[in-house]
Amino acid sequence: MATIDITCPECSKKMKAADTVRGKTVKCKGCGSTFQVKPAAAATAKDSKSGAAKAPAKPAKTGAKSAAKEAEGAYGDFNPYAITSLDLTPRCPHCANELESAESVICLACGYNTLTRELGRTEKTIANGAGDYILWHLPAVACVLGVAGLAVLAWWYCTFMPDLVKDQWYEFLGHGGIRLWEVIMSIAIGFFLGKFAFKRIVLHFHPPEKVKN
Repeated sequence: MATIDITCPECSKKMKAADTVRGKTVKCKGCGSTFQVKPAAAATAKDSKSGAAKAPAKPAKTGAKSAAKEAEGAYGDFNPYAITSLDLTPRCPHCANELESAESVICLACGYNTLTRELGRTEKTIANGAGDYILWHLPAVACVLGVAGLAVLAWWYCTFMPDLVKDQWYEFLGHGGIRLWEVIMSIAIGFFLGKFAFKRIVLHFHPPEKVKN
């Protein structure tokens, strides 16, 4: 049973009594006078104001339940897996740098190709000089001269060959059928030579760059 401290208003004698005497009239053991003990509400208000009565501290709880509550109190509603922000900026899947747009194919930061899923390689090249251009276009010039030579040869063969082989055992070389086949063969060979010259001079005018080792 809880006890409380009471003081006699006449002789100021302090005594201990059961908590149940609050609001009742008691007799002082020292002077014999009687007085009424203050009710529980009034006593509680006075004790809380003066700081005389203090509530006993609760024993700390142990175990998994207590640890869980302590962790909950320490972190609150913190969730490390929660989405805090949403960024829809298009980024390179290789280096995570921003792309110019969602339709960009090549990452300007690392050279990654988003379509082929390959990483571009950086190579050091040597600038082409006059000698490189001469060597590159020399075969094309030769092809052009070859086409011109075939054209002249076909004209000469068709014009002068019949007279040169007349009354000779190889007179058949001036026959019209032979001359026709000579023209056809000249045109066929000239076509491939002209095609090569056109590609080299028009489509691929600059020689390929040389990789620096």
